[in-house]
Amino acid sequence: MKFSTRAKNMEPSATLAISGKAKAMKREGKPVISFGAGEPDFTSPKAALDAAKEAIDKGNSLYTRNRNTGTERRSGQVLRKALWP
Repeated sequence: MKFSTRAKNMEPSATLAISGKAKAMKREGKPVISFGAGEPDFTSPKAALDAAKEAIDKGNSLYTRNRNTGTERRSGQVLRKALWP
């Protein structure tokens, strides 16, 4: 198989490198919270699961438009004020 020059010159994925390092540290027994790629090692909060199910049941399963909806912007503002007063 032939690869283009661009493909041959690609740098390794930093995300995968971080994920690999986190997995290695976990194998060593170190406490790790990984922000790399992959599945989280915890379940989503029940409130998030319920809200997602409700949105899917209402047919709200498509991407939002680029600027999101007013509700999403207001929710983000509330979250931001709660986290960084």
